[in-house]
Amino acid sequence: PLAEEFVTLLLLEIRPDGTLLTVNCGHPWPHLLSAGAEPLSHADPLPPLGPFPLPTDLPVRHCGRLLPGQALVLHTDGVEDARDPSGRFFPLVDTLCSIANGPFTARTAASDLQAALLAHSQGPPADDAAVLVLCSEPSRTVPPQSTGHEPWSAAEPSVQ
Repeated sequence: PLAEEFVTLLLLEIRPDGTLLTVNCGHPWPHLLSAGAEPLSHADPLPPLGPFPLPTDLPVRHCGRLLPGQALVLHTDGVEDARDPSGRFFPLVDTLCSIANGPFTARTAASDLQAALLAHSQGPPADDAAVLVLCSEPSRTVPPQSTGHEPWSAAEPSVQ
């Protein structure tokens, strides 16, 4: 097998007020779940790390805010590239919209996405697939000076 000579990278900062800041080097954009599912950005990411030199100053992209009741779904390209036996790609956005239109938690969103992916590909996808779901909890707030728990929860399934 050929060794890959690059790596994708997504740095995501969620500030206490929900502000989202990112640096994206070739990674799929996370999706924001609210009334539907939208990519966090439509901008082209920087190139992956490895094949091209990065700019001296990496641009940090402001991507709005994660509001109470919303969620972010972060995933590897193995999720969006998964295919069924007929070669059709996994309907990621449709699946996320379906999840967003019902009551969900980080844990249920992650496991529902995992179940849909495994059903679509009829077993583990050909490429590695990882998912992380971050939910902003509507009933908790963290004062800016707090060092306590963050006002969000996370869940990730293991897809191999």
